[in-house]
Amino acid sequence: MRLPDYLIIGTMKGGTTILHDFICDHPNVVAAKQKEVHYFSLFYDRGESWYSDYFRDADSSVITGEASPTYFDMDAGGVIPRIIFRDIPKVKLILVVRDPVERAISHYNHYCVVNKLEYLQKMGPERFFNLPFSDALRCTTVEQTHLFHALSFSCYSNRYNQYKSIFGKNLLVVTNQSLRKNPHAVMAQVQSHIGLEAVDSVRFEDVKYSAGTSTEQISAETLRKLQAFLYPDYERFCESAGIEFTAV
Repeated sequence: MRLPDYLIIGTMKGGTTILHDFICDHPNVVAAKQKEVHYFSLFYDRGESWYSDYFRDADSSVITGEASPTYFDMDAGGVIPRIIFRDIPKVKLILVVRDPVERAISHYNHYCVVNKLEYLQKMGPERFFNLPFSDALRCTTVEQTHLFHALSFSCYSNRYNQYKSIFGKNLLVVTNQSLRKNPHAVMAQVQSHIGLEAVDSVRFEDVKYSAGTSTEQISAETLRKLQAFLYPDYERFCESAGIEFTAV
């Protein structure tokens, strides 16, 4: 059964779609039947044969993979990385992350633009991000649950450490910022990581977002509130991952 050679494991609104498209532009890559399979997070009960069917178009002469942000975003206590390692221990992982404040705002916009949640559209980002953060932990209301996901998916350090402890050098971290600023260099690094000879493309300069993001959507006070809440974790993550911490 054909299984993936690489997985883009997250994070939601981090840039997984554009990174997936860039990788699949390589002549020695055959894409899975769909970008997001969510096998290890949502559909593991369907079995390995079901999963393998997504890669049936890829023979042994090419590389194949998929991109499911839930592998990172939904992990709790290292369960998902352990399952992945048990089933495909040599798989190469790529984690693409984004400034956590930008990512949280983009998550809100995703709710409004993609999920079309009218109550959040009417609420607006300023009001949404001024709901009590402590109440979000309870997830007893729809508002609390949506806020919890918007904030928790922007906290990377614990989940990163779980993956890193299991996969070591087989895990590559890419930042959304570096992919935007230095796409050719970053893609050469990504291609090498998953076992490809580097092939450049003018497409690497494309920018794609399914829901726009701007810190100008919120007040300076709310921006500082999000930074104070999210940046301590982000600084720990950056130190562990060996990447530069920058603030929006």
